[in-house]
Amino acid sequence: NPPTARRGAGLGRRARWLGGVALSLALTLLGLLLVTFIIGRVMPIDPVLKVVGERATQAQYEAARIAMGLDQPLWRQFLTYLSEVLRGDFGRSISTGHPVIEDLGRVFPATLELATLGTLIGVCIGVPLGVVAAARRGGWLDQTARVVALIGYSMPIFWLGLMGLLLFYGILGWIGGPGRQGIVFDGMVPEVTGMILVDSLLAGDWAAFRDAFSHIILPAGLLGYFS
Repeated sequence: NPPTARRGAGLGRRARWLGGVALSLALTLLGLLLVTFIIGRVMPIDPVLKVVGERATQAQYEAARIAMGLDQPLWRQFLTYLSEVLRGDFGRSISTGHPVIEDLGRVFPATLELATLGTLIGVCIGVPLGVVAAARRGGWLDQTARVVALIGYSMPIFWLGLMGLLLFYGILGWIGGPGRQGIVFDGMVPEVTGMILVDSLLAGDWAAFRDAFSHIILPAGLLGYFS
């Protein structure tokens, strides 16, 4: 039956495509985990000393090193690390001492809020500007858009951030400074989602919303400009 054969062939192509995507994602994840593992091993920080402290005896140091599995060959350490990650255990942070998954859960809402707003700004400005520049190709608007985009793409974003703080916060006073909120509003909005803009809207606290917006608009605007 030709229609059945065509449907079968189509399903086979979809299955092969999904298999290729899954394999690509798995290899990408494996590569990222390997890079993360290597970075953790070449950093000039002794994780054992961070755990036991500078005053620990040699016996305490060795016991902690064995307990952390750092006496094993690197390939076995990586396999252990890989199996723990696949179980959802990312270990403990050397800098905070907390489980990594807790640190990620604490900072993820702020990252999501910043990335979402930056993406919206980039799309809402970049797409219409690109359409208009393409419609008037070679005109002054097209040339201006090219120069502005090239500057935003070429400048290091951390330098743009410092210059933005200096101009809009330090000199003009148009925006809030570093951080997510001013000291006055810190902890005043009940945390529901972890995203201050959303939580302040849910609480109906417009003063806290304006303060949070004044702090996030510069980094979000720079992310949008960069994209």
